[in-house]
Amino acid sequence: DKHIIFVFGEVDVRIHIKFQHMQSGIPVKTLIKNTAKRYTDYVAQLRHEGFDIHVFNVVPTGDFKGKQFENWKKKLTYPFQTSFKERQLYTLMLNTELNSFCKTKHIPFIDVYDHLVDARGIRKKELVYDFSHINSKTADIVMENYCFSNFLKRAI
Repeated sequence: DKHIIFVFGEVDVRIHIKFQHMQSGIPVKTLIKNTAKRYTDYVAQLRHEGFDIHVFNVVPTGDFKGKQFENWKKKLTYPFQTSFKERQLYTLMLNTELNSFCKTKHIPFIDVYDHLVDARGIRKKELVYDFSHINSKTADIVMENYCFSNFLKRAI
């Protein structure tokens, strides 16, 4: 059995949602719901075509502090305007919407978010290899806490 895991949302949470809100005035809640719907519509289409796809929870945000981050931020060509609290809130909201749409569309949702954050809700440093990408230790957490065999490939 081969499974495909889609990971959505980290860049949306860090950049696009607030930027679109500031540009358009569309409420953040609406932008998040629309984002989750578009992603899951696409996954549902691919599952209907026979692909065995699971959706992974949005990767928890990091604290993005320190000299190394400041040097990285200077090189960005896009706005980075969200605070940690905003990113944390947007992540939780997007995970809720993704989970809801996945249930409705019979798409398996891998929710190991609580295993990826510390008591303060900050992404565990040992699970990332840079400012936003998770490392292979996260795969071990998924394998320990998610059973792929519980989800048979279903056409929608």
